[in-house]
Amino acid sequence: MKKRLMSLGAVFTLSFAAPSFSSEPPPKSTRPDSLCVLPSVPASEAKKSPNTRYPLGGIKAPAVSCHDNKGKHAAGYHFKLYVGKGTDWPDAVARLDYLHKPEELTAACWNACIEQKKSCSSGFAKANADRQKLCESQLQTCKSVNDVKKSPADINSISKKYCKTAAPPFPQVSPVQKEPPDDGGYF
Repeated sequence: MKKRLMSLGAVFTLSFAAPSFSSEPPPKSTRPDSLCVLPSVPASEAKKSPNTRYPLGGIKAPAVSCHDNKGKHAAGYHFKLYVGKGTDWPDAVARLDYLHKPEELTAACWNACIEQKKSCSSGFAKANADRQKLCESQLQTCKSVNDVKKSPADINSISKKYCKTAAPPFPQVSPVQKEPPDDGGYF
C-alpha cells in the first residue's frame, strides 16, 4: 500500500462522539498538519466493527511539528508537541520539546497518541467498555505506525526532511497513510 503522511488535522482529531462511520461527513478541522503518521484501522478491528474509522469520534491527536522558538531550535530542539495553553489540550501534561532525532520524533508522536487516547476515553468512550477498547486499539495502532523501530524508513525520512530551521508550526507535509501490522497491538 502506498504510504501517505496525512496531516494531523486530518489524522488526529480529538473530539468525542460515536465512532466515525463512512456515512458521516469527515470531521471539519482548522488544525494544521503534523509530522506524525496517521494510522488506519487494523484489519482485525475492521472485521469486528466494519464502520469504524480513525480518528474515533473525530478526535484528532495533537499536532507534532517544527519548533517555532528559534532559541530552542538553536539548542537542538527541532520538534514540538503542540499542547497546552491556546490549544485544544490546555490541560495536557506532556513533554513539549524534542531533539532532531528519529527516536525523539517517535516520542513526540507517541505523546500525541497518548493525549488523543485520554480524550477518546473521557469523551467518545465515556462509560462504554467497548468504546474504551476501541480507544486503546487506536492508541496502540498510532504508536505502532509512528515507531522508528517498526517503520525506520518512514520515521527517518520525516526526521531528515523536516525542521532543519526554526519555522512557524505545521509545515505542509506529503500525505502518508500506513497500514499497521496486525500484531494484536503488542510491541
